[in-house]
Amino acid sequence: MRTHHAEKRECLKNALFHIATDKSTDDETQGFFLALVDVFTVTHIEIVRLFRNRATFPQERLRALDANRNLTDPTVLDLNARGLLNDPRPFAARTREPLHGLVSDPWNLSNLGVRFLAFISE
Repeated sequence: MRTHHAEKRECLKNALFHIATDKSTDDETQGFFLALVDVFTVTHIEIVRLFRNRATFPQERLRALDANRNLTDPTVLDLNARGLLNDPRPFAARTREPLHGLVSDPWNLSNLGVRFLAFISE
């Protein structure tokens, strides 16, 4: 049921391919990444791709994500809590409710986030 979206099926296919062919990622990290594919929504994956390269992300989709803060703000915070993002906000502002959606902030992927994206990509 969790993999009913074509996007998630594609990520899972790519992850399994990397497990079979790429021996540079240790078993523990592979298991962690596979678990993320299982629990992440398509929105999680979209936001990871957004923060990898904001310039190539479709602006219309970015506006839709920004308008849906009830979903996207917790998703950004979830990605950050799992270590996939570098938090651009000043430490004192991290507990405050921002006036704009978190997808508008200049987030970047952490090294782990870059590795995860490579793991689920062709």
